[in-house]
Amino acid sequence: MKSQQSVKSYNSFTNDLILTAVPNNLINTKEAASSNSVFDSENDSNDLTIVYAAYAPCLLIDSGEHSLDIFPIEEGRILIGRSNTCNLIFSNNYISREHAALTFKENSMTIEDLKSTMGVIVNGSKIIKTSLKNGDEILLGSIKLTLIANFEAKTTKNTPSPSLKNMAGTIDLSLFKKGIEESNQLKHAESLRENDEFFDLFVLCETSSEIKSLDNIRNNLNDKLISEARISTKFNNKDAYWFYKDSISIGRTTEADHLLSNKAFSRIPIEIFMKKGEGFFIKINCSSDMQIKPIEIDNDFNKQQLVPNTSYPLGKSGFIIFSLCFPIEYRIYKDRFLIMDFLDPTDCIKKNYNFELNLVWKEFREETKRTLILGK
Repeated sequence: MKSQQSVKSYNSFTNDLILTAVPNNLINTKEAASSNSVFDSENDSNDLTIVYAAYAPCLLIDSGEHSLDIFPIEEGRILIGRSNTCNLIFSNNYISREHAALTFKENSMTIEDLKSTMGVIVNGSKIIKTSLKNGDEILLGSIKLTLIANFEAKTTKNTPSPSLKNMAGTIDLSLFKKGIEESNQLKHAESLRENDEFFDLFVLCETSSEIKSLDNIRNNLNDKLISEARISTKFNNKDAYWFYKDSISIGRTTEADHLLSNKAFSRIPIEIFMKKGEGFFIKINCSSDMQIKPIEIDNDFNKQQLVPNTSYPLGKSGFIIFSLCFPIEYRIYKDRFLIMDFLDPTDCIKKNYNFELNLVWKEFREETKRTLILGK
């Protein structure tokens, strides 16, 4: 096993630095020119430009911390992972203990996936083993590596090392910003997963479908949603139940998707459902001659009492009110999810019935503390 090599920061302008990566708008041209590094003073855009010595293969490392690091590559096999036995170590949850192996021998380089959890992606494609060339982009979890190497150039003991200016070339990394954004998205996804914010994680994965590194997270979450139909999640810093389907029932029966034990609710549950292209509706599924507790909706259309066996559109936002004093506030989110929050009926009960809430509904706090989310 090789000893671990040091990773150098790009902003250390030293004579032995073999690669310099600079945001052109942040570096002082005179300072760069005074060192042995090379600076592209003609390009004054905000794009990142890498200036490299062609005879010194390196990995440019972006770990999403808004800084770049450099890892010099020596001939042989380089292990990359979380384990302390690796040559290049990353303390990142999406990096396996032994994630990948980089092999540099006789002017050629390959990278191999060591059966990692998140896989190895080279230039956007997942690989098992592949050869590498100058400028290739490697994604390991949320870590992005860019190979800087010219395998044609070599020096010998009898030949003096060429100067950086003579041997250097430039690679335009205008797409590097996109890589940084993808890395940040993956870190954000990891944070959401760790905090049980599965709903926001789902939305993030859907809106970032072009980011291949999110595929495993996206697929695992989809499997969980399909198998469980209802999961616990966080939403707006509040506990929530997310019903991953097109309809739910709410009422005073154990057969309801969400049980409300208060007798202000009928045993006949209400059904809330989505019609594709039409929005969300509410309905009491029973015959008109059955005795039920009053249910009203107050929304964009008007305030009206529900009649059994009739569907009512919910609109973009409003209230579902049970027995005058037990409201659920709802709103449509991203055109396909219904968010429902129970409001505190204490004042209404006191005013209309002269009862204390805990006398009529002891389980109120437990049964109504969560936000309900419907949609898929």
